[in-house]
Amino acid sequence: MSVILSENGKTSYKILLEKNADRVLNFAAKELAKYLLKMTNATFPVIREGEEGNEDALLILKAGKEVDDQIDSFELIPQGKNLLFCGVNPRSTLYAVYDFLEIAGCAFLEPEVERVPFFTKMEMELPAKKSTAAFILRNIFREQIVPDKNAAYRGLEAGHHLPQIDFMAKRKLNHYDFYVDYCRYDLWEKYKHEVLDAMLDRGMKLEVCHHSIGYFFPADEAHDYGNYGDSTYYATHPEWFKSNQARIEIPEVREIITKRFLDYVRNNPELKMIGVWPGDSEMPAPEEGLTVADGYLDFWNKIASELEKEFPDKYLSIIAYLDLLDAPAKRKGAKNTQIWFCPIRTNYHFSMLDRPESRHFLDQLGSWVKSMPEGRVNIFDYFGWQPPFIPYARNVGKTLRRYRELKAGGAYGWVGFTYNLMGEEYRWAKELYTYTEQLWDPDADVDMLLEKWALGVFGEDAGKKIVEFYQEIEEEHNKTVSRMVPDAMKPWITLPLLHKMQAKLAEARSLTKDPAALRRIDLLELVAVNSATDRIVPEAKGAFRDPLDYL
Repeated sequence: MSVILSENGKTSYKILLEKNADRVLNFAAKELAKYLLKMTNATFPVIREGEEGNEDALLILKAGKEVDDQIDSFELIPQGKNLLFCGVNPRSTLYAVYDFLEIAGCAFLEPEVERVPFFTKMEMELPAKKSTAAFILRNIFREQIVPDKNAAYRGLEAGHHLPQIDFMAKRKLNHYDFYVDYCRYDLWEKYKHEVLDAMLDRGMKLEVCHHSIGYFFPADEAHDYGNYGDSTYYATHPEWFKSNQARIEIPEVREIITKRFLDYVRNNPELKMIGVWPGDSEMPAPEEGLTVADGYLDFWNKIASELEKEFPDKYLSIIAYLDLLDAPAKRKGAKNTQIWFCPIRTNYHFSMLDRPESRHFLDQLGSWVKSMPEGRVNIFDYFGWQPPFIPYARNVGKTLRRYRELKAGGAYGWVGFTYNLMGEEYRWAKELYTYTEQLWDPDADVDMLLEKWALGVFGEDAGKKIVEFYQEIEEEHNKTVSRMVPDAMKPWITLPLLHKMQAKLAEARSLTKDPAALRRIDLLELVAVNSATDRIVPEAKGAFRDPLDYL
């Protein structure tokens, strides 16, 4: 049924909310009204059940209750002239709003890069659609390294991070991870106030994690970010450490970590998941007669038991990494644990199914799925430190489909050591835009997504050349991997390919006068030149750049 939503800045439509709508559903109504105002110059009033009269033109927002391990899902249901936005939880209803806006012509391309059409007369067929996410948890996340206790931390500054949070919600990413190297859990407590309301408005599931046993059990003053004092320092108790790891099999060690962990949970009630991970180094088996994974699960399950007593709705986040990639032989993860599976040596020139070493990771992943509660194994994809311009999209889609078949709970795309959610110098913007869609639907059309992103970010004329730019890169990459196995961590852009890339970028540059598009074209060339230079002169080092320069 075709309806006129607005004409000449006027509308008869109202947005109807449930009487006891929570903050997320209220936010969804505000977002719908805000964007419809931008698109039509008409004000769409928000009313609550019981306030409506005989209106027959309503945009109705409804939601079920949030349930643990729930897969986000929504429906758009026409009802005469009305349209029902219905989610299994309030966050899913918000996603229904954004989906409707995209059907109406909006495009949410990057943080602070959106396309919103304007209609003097907004007439459309009310859409009927049902959509369900492929995974329970979906995110992309950044990482910073902050070893100095007194260093300024800018990662949660509202000016650049609020648009990133906004983008994540518009791309249906429901999980936010605070991930700062040197296990800086203290920085979340100090700076979360700058962005916390924005995350809660969008119904995000919040997690703080890193190699954090060292946070709760510091080995020296330099790494005592929680200011716990010297009771656990190596100088005081050398017998409590082995191979740079805390000896978690010792009862006193377990007791201290558990107590401090629970204190942290109490002090940060907004968190859904909190990680307790060993250090980023060799992990010897904690107990004789047990595998590394069995020994750590014994430790983790005891913490999880204490967590459940006081916080039955929260999860302990654990890790399968390095020596922990092999699944346990005897133990199973407690019902309130969830695990990050971290195949750090993945070669992203291929899908996980295409190389024997990567297929081995999939075998390990499948074993961990059997050792954990259903839907609690989430994969860490190491996009951020791969050489630039690997065309991830098709391979990632293939890999995500395999994750789904193995019944993984989620996938997280790491964008690198940067403040920029699109990667340093926006180097992964195209791939991450596609990836956010694939996390919801691994079968998404990657060619359509490339075109939508390129024309939206660079403008129609220049954007067509950017599409050709990426198509040429993918074609050359296919030739490369057909004759060799590129090193997973080394640049692969050759000088002849660089020249082709520069020529195509020059064509794009000639077709736009938009300063933002020109800057992005320059950044693409900068990344390409640096990558080719790194291949030709591996020891070449670039000058220091403030990471905020490329937000």
